[in-house]
Amino acid sequence: DNERREVLRRQHTATHILNQACRRILGGFVNQAGAEKDIDRSHLDITYFDKLNQDQIKQIEYEINRIVAQDLKIETEILPKDIAEKRYGMYIYQGGSVPSSEIRIIKIGDYDVEACGGLHCKSTGEVGFIKIFNTERIQDGVIRIEFSAFPNSLKYINDIESTIKLIGETWGISYKDLYKTISKFFENSKKYKSLYIKSETERLEMLIKNSEGELSINTNLEMGNVINILYKLKESISLKKLIITSEDKTVLMIPVNKENEEFLKKNYDHVINKNWFLLA
Repeated sequence: DNERREVLRRQHTATHILNQACRRILGGFVNQAGAEKDIDRSHLDITYFDKLNQDQIKQIEYEINRIVAQDLKIETEILPKDIAEKRYGMYIYQGGSVPSSEIRIIKIGDYDVEACGGLHCKSTGEVGFIKIFNTERIQDGVIRIEFSAFPNSLKYINDIESTIKLIGETWGISYKDLYKTISKFFENSKKYKSLYIKSETERLEMLIKNSEGELSINTNLEMGNVINILYKLKESISLKKLIITSEDKTVLMIPVNKENEEFLKKNYDHVINKNWFLLA
């Protein structure tokens, strides 16, 4: 329909602007390695040797929206292939080679020139606000940039703003204090977790060292921490049977014998014999 067509038109022009912005910010050696345009979001793959940092992303985002704000005229012309190459160079084939004696050139002011057969806006102002959602290295030397032009760029910002406000309202704080509050929360959480691990480790060590016969323990410690405790106490354990169920629902049992292994196999899908103990 017309609405979908207009969105794709903006996404396509935004791709050209973004590609040129990457070359200007990151270096002229950058080239398009692939692209996909959709109504919700699009992506541009570029050749680059490293992940993009936040400063680079901000510079690129500023550059693309600077070009949008300038409302540069977008011109289309059909040229013989040899003339287009002489006039604009081989850079025009950012979207791949064109198997034709004549090619369609899309010229964005004095900013960018590419060979392209897709839908485009009449000026950069029609693209609207462009937002970069995410960047990631998809293979060695190739970075994927996910983005969108208007209106989904604005929807993305509105969704983030709504989420921030909701979190602030839930915690009863201003969005300006959100980062400080969350940072303090996680700092305290790490401190309390560290104290819990220390006290729980001491509790388990005491139980295991001072118990005989059979002992069953539930703990919120991760199994890796539990195994470290057992290795530490390996020579002093006198229990005939020790069963420990950890936070991740993994069961550890010692000693290793046929009876214990058969018990675990009846109750759990996967049992691993680690020579000194059984994991299920």
